[in-house]
Amino acid sequence: MELSLTPDVWHIGYAELTLRIITALVLGGLIGLEREIGGHSAGFRTHILVCMGSALIVLLSSYGFSDFAGERT
Repeated sequence: MELSLTPDVWHIGYAELTLRIITALVLGGLIGLEREIGGHSAGFRTHILVCMGSALIVLLSSYGFSDFAGERT
């Protein structure tokens, strides 16, 4: 196994992508569940949607434009 000194930071594997999305889903669900048990507004489904949306936006902005990574303007 050869270690690379310059890792390919502009690509992400399907396993890591799936893990990050599932982690956002679970943690958002836990926050929402805690709020729903406490009787607050913005409960389980709302927090799952917000966390999922923010995780997808971050992943898209980080890895979605790898074709343009080497360009200078």
